[in-house]
Amino acid sequence: ADQIIKTFDAELARLYPGHLKEATNVGTAVGTTAGKKEIYTQSFARAENASYAANIVNEEARVENDAIALVGTHLNESSALTLKGEAKLKGEATYGISPGAEVELKMLLKNIGAKAATTSVLRITSSSANLVVANRDAGVPAVAAKSQADLTVMKLKVNDAALPGSKVTITGELVHSGSHYQANRIEKFRIEAVVAVNPSVENAADFDSSPKVSTLGIVKKHDIGYSITPKFEGVEQGYEVSIEEVGSSYARFTNSKVTTERLARGASKKMNFEYKLEKSARGKKITFKVTIRNGGAEIKTQELQISAQ
Repeated sequence: ADQIIKTFDAELARLYPGHLKEATNVGTAVGTTAGKKEIYTQSFARAENASYAANIVNEEARVENDAIALVGTHLNESSALTLKGEAKLKGEATYGISPGAEVELKMLLKNIGAKAATTSVLRITSSSANLVVANRDAGVPAVAAKSQADLTVMKLKVNDAALPGSKVTITGELVHSGSHYQANRIEKFRIEAVVAVNPSVENAADFDSSPKVSTLGIVKKHDIGYSITPKFEGVEQGYEVSIEEVGSSYARFTNSKVTTERLARGASKKMNFEYKLEKSARGKKITFKVTIRNGGAEIKTQELQISAQ
């Protein structure tokens, strides 16, 4: 074994110088070729960058001029509608954005084109569960050339069961006619609002419209039955219901005001107003006015008429 190792080492020592020289020549040639390739690549890149830098300013100017010309042509030959500011929800005058209320989706739109804008479409993409959206696509009302208009683009309704304090949200987009580079132009919007309290009630009266002033000389007592029923949830205070005579003074009420406890949606509250009539009331038409208040604010009034006998 030792003799084999010695023989191997001797042969390796004899052949190594010659093969090393040959390998060196080959390696040098390969390295030179690779170096030339790298020099070429870097030189080409520098030349390309230099050429780009020399021409980019002029090219940018040309493209910008072309774009300006295209925009000018577009504005002169068509409409160009755009949303100014934010889209809004506008509630009814009394209780605003509240349960059961109809609300308007309002937008301030500006047309900077030379033609009337008549083709834009409003598209609702999402809405909260407490908002009723009958149609999710609607045409936008026309806007005259080079003008702006504050428009109601869609009418919505707050769900009757919506809870005061909850949020209504709606997202959508305005889809406009396109230009040279796009089929359509789209503007997105999002609206969020808080549901207000709506203390509206259903009411009913039960009374004798032809009461007798007296029987056998005795002045009679008469009753006016009255009931109220809240239409919506979330009313935190009770109601105040009062009655008064309007335009005359023939009636004398035993009680003319009732204050209820807090009432849930759909829960009816019945009450009774008792009165007597002066003998001079016989043959007269008398008007009573019932006023319903909540939290100090007037909710509803109703007139009741009687003909005293």
